[in-house]
Amino acid sequence: MADKPKHARNRISSSNLFLMELILALLLFSVAGAASISVFSQASHMSDKAGALDRAADYSASVAELIRGSATIREALTAISETYPDAELTTKYGTLDETFSSGFEPYDLQASFWFDKDGSASGKHEAAYVVKVSAEQTDAIIEADIRCFPADEEGEPAGEEISYLPVTHYVRRPVYE
Repeated sequence: MADKPKHARNRISSSNLFLMELILALLLFSVAGAASISVFSQASHMSDKAGALDRAADYSASVAELIRGSATIREALTAISETYPDAELTTKYGTLDETFSSGFEPYDLQASFWFDKDGSASGKHEAAYVVKVSAEQTDAIIEADIRCFPADEEGEPAGEEISYLPVTHYVRRPVYE
């Protein structure tokens, strides 16, 4: 049997070398592409989380301002109900109407209200976020805890709280002459 000519052997070995180099380049680009996708996915998740935290801080701050601008729990209840008409507000005496008609001055407040993904106040079943407020007035101090959660389909808190904002408001007593 005759051996292949020398130039044919070189052609075959150079073809094999080129094919091996091409496979290695494809492998390298595949690994780099997979790593890039992982990094971009994590960056997107972090961006979404940061956006949710930012929105939760805005919601909590707006409620805190309503409480800080009130001299009593009654004023806070009224301000929250006017600003967030879909809010569920209760006190020790029951709903807002029951409390105001009872003749007793409320000293506590439980509130829940909802926001959609765009940051607009929404109803319970369209909500992406739910804000829970618990406040109490003792003498000249109103203390409140404001928590924001992601909302489930029912408008109830789902998962870990996104933000927590404690509020202490010292109410200035009116000076009578």
